Amino acid sequence: MNSVVYELSIGGKKQIGSTGRLSRRIEGHKKALETGNHCNEKMQNRYNTCKSFEYRVLSYHKTREGAYKEEQRLLDIYFGTEEYLMLNPRAIAPPVLRGNKNPFSRREVIERSIETKRHRGSLIRTDSTRSKISVANKGRKQSEEEIVRRNIILNSIKASEDYKNKHKKGCLKGQRYKTAEAKLKSTQLFRENNPSYKLQTCPYCAKDIKGASAFKRFHGENCNLKN
Repeated sequence: MNSVVYELSIGGKKQIGSTGRLSRRIEGHKKALETGNHCNEKMQNRYNTCKSFEYRVLSYHKTREGAYKEEQRLLDIYFGTEEYLMLNPRAIAPPVLRGNKNPFSRREVIERSIETKRHRGSLIRTDSTRSKISVANKGRKQSEEEIVRRNIILNSIKASEDYKNKHKKGCLKGQRYKTAEAKLKSTQLFRENNPSYKLQTCPYCAKDIKGASAFKRFHGENCNLKN
């Protein structure tokens, strides 16, 4: 199914969006407006006044990524203008909340948040927020739309020089063994200093066993010659 970029029109005020399921998205907007639960409070207030609802398709795209790019191009042009009432300046930003919990209920808050909290292409989240999101999404399969959004975000991130240096050191650390003999020597040294790899003598069969797990499974209290 083709993705589209669409435009809602309510009493002369407009909103731009994109979707891979046009009929479902439009029905969602209508239902939210009729029940007074639309996420865009300004569009909701406009609908409560005029009760009109229209939409039109601006462009069709073969991929969801193409639709996001076109939506972002239009947002860069129309976001913040008097005729358009979009709350998110970015096409891949998550939908905002309504009421007192909405951190983007005023346009001034949006602009200040974008200027002060933007970090590597996205907004900074606190540790508590991240943990809540992690718990809520644990075990949930991502939709194709979410995967496309994540890929767009990751591709837009530019690594800092500090991150590049740390990554380079980590790669070099993994290559510290120049020869197979050096790696073998390091492994032997580790096993000699690790109690789990030391030789243990079974008190029942008098065999020298290498490895604590093998000793517990087949010797000691589980030795066949114990009885």
